[in-house]
Amino acid sequence: VIVVCVAALVSLGLVVLFSASSPIKGGPYAYLYKQFIFLALAIGAGWLVAIAAYCLGLLSFVAGQWAWGHWGV
Repeated sequence: VIVVCVAALVSLGLVVLFSASSPIKGGPYAYLYKQFIFLALAIGAGWLVAIAAYCLGLLSFVAGQWAWGHWGV
């Protein structure tokens, strides 16, 4: 559910950016291209952090609730 909400908000933001930047020099595609680059970088960084947290055992799924692994919180 949260992934769908995030995707919808990102899509809405890209449409608003595209329409608002049309009168700017370079056209709307210049800003849209930059946003897609940073979107890809953010998705990649999030994926790497999630994999690192999983591999290091920082997060463990216990009894239906998320708990921090070594710290016992």
